Amino acid sequence: MKHYIPFFSLFTFIVLTSQMCYATHIRAGQITAVRDPNNLSTPTYIFTLTLYRDACPTCAEQPNATIIVVPISNGQRLSPIANLNDSLNLPKRVVGYETEELTYTFTYTFPSQGSYVIYFQEQFRNAEIVNMSNSVLTPFYVETVLNIIPSIGSNSTPQLRNPPVDNAEVGQKFTHNPAAFDPDGDSLSYKMIIPRQSVTLTVANYRSPETVAPPLGIPEAGAGAPTFVLNPLNGDITWDAPGAYGIGSKGYAEYNIAFVVEEWRKTAAGYIKIGEIVRDMQITVRDQPNKRPELIIPKDTCIIAGTVLKAIIRATDPDKNQSIRISSESAIFSTSTALFPHQPAATLDPPNHPPKVRDQYQYQGNPAQSNFEWKTVCQQVRAQPYDVVFKAEDNAPVPNQLTDTKTWRITVVGPPVTGLKPIVEANAIRLSWDPYTCSGATQLLIWRKQGCSPDQIDPCAKSVPAGYTLVGRVTATSTSFLDQTVKKGIQYAYRVSAAFTGTSGGAGILSDQVCARLKLTVPIITHVSVSKTDLAQGQIKVRWAQPLEINAAEIPGPYRYQVFRATGFSTSFGSTPVFTSDLQTSIPDTTSYLSFTDSGLNTEVNPYTYVVVLLSSNGARADSSQPASSVRLSATPLPNAIQLKWTAQVPWDNTNSTHIVYREDQTKKNQVPKAYVKLAEVPVSSAASFTYIDTGNGIKLNKDSLYCYYVETVGTYNERLLEDPLINASQELCSTPLDTVKPCAVVLAIDPTPCAQWASEEGSSSPSFCSVSTYSNHLSWVYPQTEGDKECDQDLSHYRIYYKRYEEDTEFTLIDSVWSPVQVYNHINLTSFAGCYYVTVVDRSGNESAPSNIVCQDNCPYYALPNVITPTLPDHQNDLFKPYPCPRFVESVKFSVYNRWGRKVYETNESIYINWSGRIGSGENTLPEIVSSGVYYYLAEVKFIRLKRKDEIVKIKGWIQVF
Repeated sequence: MKHYIPFFSLFTFIVLTSQMCYATHIRAGQITAVRDPNNLSTPTYIFTLTLYRDACPTCAEQPNATIIVVPISNGQRLSPIANLNDSLNLPKRVVGYETEELTYTFTYTFPSQGSYVIYFQEQFRNAEIVNMSNSVLTPFYVETVLNIIPSIGSNSTPQLRNPPVDNAEVGQKFTHNPAAFDPDGDSLSYKMIIPRQSVTLTVANYRSPETVAPPLGIPEAGAGAPTFVLNPLNGDITWDAPGAYGIGSKGYAEYNIAFVVEEWRKTAAGYIKIGEIVRDMQITVRDQPNKRPELIIPKDTCIIAGTVLKAIIRATDPDKNQSIRISSESAIFSTSTALFPHQPAATLDPPNHPPKVRDQYQYQGNPAQSNFEWKTVCQQVRAQPYDVVFKAEDNAPVPNQLTDTKTWRITVVGPPVTGLKPIVEANAIRLSWDPYTCSGATQLLIWRKQGCSPDQIDPCAKSVPAGYTLVGRVTATSTSFLDQTVKKGIQYAYRVSAAFTGTSGGAGILSDQVCARLKLTVPIITHVSVSKTDLAQGQIKVRWAQPLEINAAEIPGPYRYQVFRATGFSTSFGSTPVFTSDLQTSIPDTTSYLSFTDSGLNTEVNPYTYVVVLLSSNGARADSSQPASSVRLSATPLPNAIQLKWTAQVPWDNTNSTHIVYREDQTKKNQVPKAYVKLAEVPVSSAASFTYIDTGNGIKLNKDSLYCYYVETVGTYNERLLEDPLINASQELCSTPLDTVKPCAVVLAIDPTPCAQWASEEGSSSPSFCSVSTYSNHLSWVYPQTEGDKECDQDLSHYRIYYKRYEEDTEFTLIDSVWSPVQVYNHINLTSFAGCYYVTVVDRSGNESAPSNIVCQDNCPYYALPNVITPTLPDHQNDLFKPYPCPRFVESVKFSVYNRWGRKVYETNESIYINWSGRIGSGENTLPEIVSSGVYYYLAEVKFIRLKRKDEIVKIKGWIQVF
């Protein structure tokens, strides 16, 4: 039997074969950039284009390559400004099964600061990539974006140390990481994109690997849909699990993906993006009887610069006869000061060879382990962690080796400041410490909190423990700091840390805590507690400790105290005291307290703030306390609940304690005075947590009931000489839960128009018909008592009236509201009756009901034309052709007159009254000539004002006898 090949099939085969033989067969690649260290005075960069392609006898050589430089302005890519050509920088080398690596370098000085795209485009990828159509004829494209901003300093793009070609196995989870390292310490993020084929085009008909069929894979652990994810923080790629092998002639499947590595730098204004790299990579999927190994690495960690980090990296393989080799990619292994300038480098034993000699990694047994060690130095401190990518690879026959990849993130922090000591001065606390010797630090930060409670320091924490605030900055060479913002009566805890504010940033861990306080030489307010809530007769109790540690030689007694008050949280106290104490002959040896009850206050509306002034023996003002306010309680209604919030501006510490909420006893409701029971104990940490939501606590909160509360704060000075705890009450406050139940819908009616009355009267001359110039629609409605099987809420506020002009319109407009119990509405001053309405009802909580039934009103249009005109008779009757009096609801008229041969003799659209005098012409442009007597025919296109647009146009045909 003979077989014939059609001519077009043979032609296609020849063309594709030719292209495959001479194409570039590109699998993967990217462009990276580093600042030229020999030309730092100019924006000169060295670009490296790395390509991965098929290694085959028929593949054409690629001795040189070209990259294009394009400026970006206002987000738009402009015309290219440079074509950079270079030959192979390094000899091509084999990096995997039938895969070779090609490296080209280019040096370029940018003309100015700004944003630039540097891209590479080649005509052909390798053949039979299964998740894109006709890959051999699909161009390959990668790019790098650089933002050259002199104000942020020198910059190099991330370096990707793990090759973008990897193997996967059907049904087994695949992992990969590009091992990106930024030599400037910038923050990196990752995101997937569709592979590109040009500056403006993505690859046509591209599919994400987990969606390609047949057959689809399933997760390694069991049933379910396959997943393909990229970790945006560390760049881990996980495909769980591949399927679709053996497509095409290769017996295995090749997939391409692309992702962006974005580079962010922290500035005073926040993080800004300073560059990005597009990597296009290839994953080869096979189906072989081999199981992948599994890595066991440490959890992400922190290490103090100057110490040694040691760890054991382990790997196992389900195939017991498989040996394993462990390798790692990270800049911290580099001995090149260009890539990793802050030596010493980390080590991995068995030895971790450079990626250029990857095959020299040592195979071990199963299980396998390698010893990691890194002796860190201060120059390695930075804000971003160092990513260390480990890979375990089995020794299955080529090309069936499988791997497991995991990333370990190591953050290097500066050591703590040592020797911290406090020195108490008259009105300040001075701190001193040992010189900080870790080079690279630029500042020392002083942190303070009220109280001296212990707390745990986590070297990996991104923030200081709760309660600490930054109170000062000094240079890294300073050894002291004077805190002049402290208050008497309060104990303070201090810590100091180092800041590394260069390009890489970074911080030192906090020092040990030290505590100190100023002497108690002033009155110390301990209580500002509301004892009565009233609009005019409210009361607040103010209590204070006498200055136990006052120096009587400097400020002699006897002493008096004056109390000053301000409304609200203000500190404008005025000059007149609200209380002056009796003469105190001396300060007792132990802490003693004085108190005063302030009356005649509006505690229902206002909080109040107080200060206590100490007067010496001669009546002079010696010193004063810190201001302290009453506790202010507020309430917010919620659905079936009430949210309480409270605040107080006081010198003592109300945080990290438990506050008490009281509610009126419901069994004794409306008792005078009110009876309260403890509702809740609320743990608080900061002022933002001074809140509690009452959802009932054993009762159902009724939207029609009033619930009353007050709160007791529990605070402390953390001072052994002062009483503890300090309990202060807020004002009483009443509220109701938020009513979220909508009222029932009303039943709406509209009065009929007088059209029937007008129609029954005699013709268009009826006075009632002709005299109306404006119209009104009268609406009325009924609000039901029940709706279905539920009772309707009768706590109503007002009704809302909605209107639309045409029945077919979808949107109604709110035109007015009427207060309940009114249930009628006149829509007046209308030019017509036409329109539709619905009504809703709103209750006193603001809930709006569903719309009522819709009612609509139409007009009763009227337009009638006569049959005779006598334009030349001396009686001047019927001189004009016009409609009968009182046309109604007519918007416009187009009018034409024709003679009996069909010739148009007159037309107008200027007035609904037409007013044709029998003359020939058009509207006002008529001739003196009058048509001859006879019968003429007219066509009037009348546009009425109607409820429906389709009813508006009516064509009237008739005849006119002209005498």
